[in-house]
Amino acid sequence: MISPIILIYTSNIMYVCVCKAIKDSEIKNAVENGYSSLEALAEKLGVGTCCGGCREYAQMLINQHADPSSYYNAA
Repeated sequence: MISPIILIYTSNIMYVCVCKAIKDSEIKNAVENGYSSLEALAEKLGVGTCCGGCREYAQMLINQHADPSSYYNAA
């Protein structure tokens, strides 16, 4: 069974991971500080470690906020 994505937005606070009460601002901050994979975010914040319903949105935040210079470039 696939878990539905549940996002709760209230007073400029958006909870991405309801299971662990992790807000989008916490994920953005972690990504901007070098945690640029779901595995790293899971270790740092616990995001995606319960039902997994937040993993897709967390990945979207990683894609939007990660520093492209931190990506491996096989040139």
